[in-house]
Amino acid sequence: LSWLGHARRAEICAATFNFELSLQSYQKAFQCNDSNKEYCMEGINKAKREIIKDKNNDMNFPYVGCAIGIVLSSFGLVLDYVAFRQESYVAHPILKVLVCILAAAIFFWGAKLYRHSIKKMRSQLLESPPDIFGLEDQEDDHPHKD
Repeated sequence: LSWLGHARRAEICAATFNFELSLQSYQKAFQCNDSNKEYCMEGINKAKREIIKDKNNDMNFPYVGCAIGIVLSSFGLVLDYVAFRQESYVAHPILKVLVCILAAAIFFWGAKLYRHSIKKMRSQLLESPPDIFGLEDQEDDHPHKD
């Protein structure tokens, strides 16, 4: 049952949304002689589908953020006009366009930053936690005597 370790690791990677690592582990499990080929192929296919979805999200999220920025800035400009009419803070049309462009750019880069931080957090789920008490150093200095 040597394939089972690779398959379990693949399941853990998939549960933490690390689909690239999940795919690699399923492929290693598939290559083992005693593996359940159908189970491994099902995992490989699922990992590939999830990788495609994740890449699509990486491409689409910034544009969704841009659209949200445009909508929110337009809403703000309309509210500004309704509240102040001709004495509006943003009365000039070019200034209104610049506000919309600026909001779109901020939300675009904010969405890119969000996707980057999500991917970073997903990869950190597989790392060991920090040793805040220094226990690893103590184990090396004083081995147990049985």
